[in-house]
Amino acid sequence: MNPEPNKPRDSIEEYTWVCDSLLGTFMDAIWGFALVGKDAQSALRSKTPNGKPPFVSFIPRPADPNMPRRQTYEEFQQQQVHMARADEVVKRNALDGHNSLIMAQMALITVFHYWEDKYRAMIASEFGLESKDVLKVDGVGDIRLLRISIVHNKGIAKKEVERTKRFRWFSEDDKILLDYDKMLEIKNYLMSEFYSECLDAIHAVKNIAK
Repeated sequence: MNPEPNKPRDSIEEYTWVCDSLLGTFMDAIWGFALVGKDAQSALRSKTPNGKPPFVSFIPRPADPNMPRRQTYEEFQQQQVHMARADEVVKRNALDGHNSLIMAQMALITVFHYWEDKYRAMIASEFGLESKDVLKVDGVGDIRLLRISIVHNKGIAKKEVERTKRFRWFSEDDKILLDYDKMLEIKNYLMSEFYSECLDAIHAVKNIAK
């Protein structure tokens, strides 16, 4: 009998689907940032009395509460949400700008937390391993090392980052800058190579136990 459509064959594949969703959200956000930057670019073309870049702010659109829009000065006087110079908004919403780099870090951290807090134990149990601690996958181990520097060292690479085996991008004291291409490489790994790498790790543990 064929497996049910849209149902993962096992917990390894389920984890890859979760990762695909998380990293897809990152990709969607990049497009959204580009639209915000485009809007701020149009604001830059407007004139201000002192010749300085205008300020922009975003509040919910009454007709569509899920969509932001630029706030008028009158609205700003009534409700201050967030405000920044238009040129700063353009810069932070550029491809590989501050916003996309922050989103990349958040996505990577979440990918690892799903592994460590849920799927590592699920996979170990499903495939008959004694505990999750014996299941070690190089690519996810690299993500773990990157996460440590992001969360615990203000995004500056610690010495152990140099132990990465697959994502060998950074040396000690480098800034952990996860640009679009690096995130795409992580996504491609999780969707194409992780499954077989995880199975190899499981079989290696079982062979040692024999």
